[in-house]
Amino acid sequence: MTGRHAELPDGTSPAGLVPAQGRERLTLVRSVRLAVFRTFAEGEQVQRTGPVWRRQRRRVPAGLVHAADLQGREALCGRALETLREFGRSRHAFERFDETRRCPACDVAAGRPTA
Repeated sequence: MTGRHAELPDGTSPAGLVPAQGRERLTLVRSVRLAVFRTFAEGEQVQRTGPVWRRQRRRVPAGLVHAADLQGREALCGRALETLREFGRSRHAFERFDETRRCPACDVAAGRPTA
């Protein structure tokens, strides 16, 4: 064991066994583009939520829930949006509704999304 590095029994130095530090390889990853739909319903109802001392009333969709494109003027099933009530995506995303609550035509046109 002379010099700067110790030798292994086969005569090689430990520095020769360690792989050289190189650049990390970056690979392109295809991003999955999910469609975003606005949520509409045939009606609305008021639901009370929260504890009694801080109870709030919130609008919730009633009837079938429909989906529409971000810039569309009609639902994916072809129904005019003027006949439906709009709900915000933050609380009522179309993908989060059970399939039994969704309009069957909108569900198929949206590709049967899941949250």
